[in-house]
Amino acid sequence: MLGNRQSAADMAKKAADLAKPAPSVQAALAMFLTEPPASAAEWQARAKTLAPQPAQSAIGNMALADALLLAKEFPAALPVLKAMYDNGNATADEGLPVLLAWAYVETGHIPEAAPLLRPNPPLSDAGITWSTPLYFPRIFYLRAVVAEKQGKADEARENWRIFHALSGPDGLMWGEEQKGK
Repeated sequence: MLGNRQSAADMAKKAADLAKPAPSVQAALAMFLTEPPASAAEWQARAKTLAPQPAQSAIGNMALADALLLAKEFPAALPVLKAMYDNGNATADEGLPVLLAWAYVETGHIPEAAPLLRPNPPLSDAGITWSTPLYFPRIFYLRAVVAEKQGKADEARENWRIFHALSGPDGLMWGEEQKGK
């Protein structure tokens, strides 16, 4: 999440080694997401290799969407996330609306993003999941951007305050542009 791909790849390898004889889904996803940077088309090809069977398509789509978001390939991530959201993907986690809103915000679709950001995503029954850092505390960043675009200065300022408080001393977690200060 902090942009250190090599450190993340090392940690993913350790997780996969601990999960042997067969790596867990989480370890496989971590290894996938720490692969070298690539184009959207290359990420799509990699996702097909990660989850080649039709029964694995939900996992492959989630991995692809996450990889595209982390690679800032927002236009390519948007249709993947929209299809998952519209189809009620049962294996998608509770953060899917925020991830879709992220793609909407980054592609300039503020009206579509706003309703997805209103509720707070519930934690899964298992608590914090492997993908929680993709949407929390990012939801406050996205709410701040949407509020700014809608001319709601007080709401934007409050969401910036929360985002900066939760994302580190400089509020720059995940390489987000520092705003609202």
